[in-house]
Amino acid sequence: MLLLAAVPGASVMVVVANSISKGFKSGVSTAIGIIAGDATFILLAVAGMSLIAESLGALFFIIKCMAAAYLIWFIITVFKNKL
Repeated sequence: MLLLAAVPGASVMVVVANSISKGFKSGVSTAIGIIAGDATFILLAVAGMSLIAESLGALFFIIKCMAAAYLIWFIITVFKNKL
């Protein structure tokens, strides 16, 4: 798991950015959070969440659309506040 967290990618960039801007402890906390998130995702996938999602059918599609709409709204809000 630690090896997967160290593979260069978006998560590594976040850890490096937090380490540079906020210090070593923040970088370690970020890395631990990423590892915990990865482990959670793997456990849920192994537990068969995809089977549950398939069995929900249309409801799962509606939830995905709502999540996508929320992410779009969140991105717009972030960019409006940054500019």
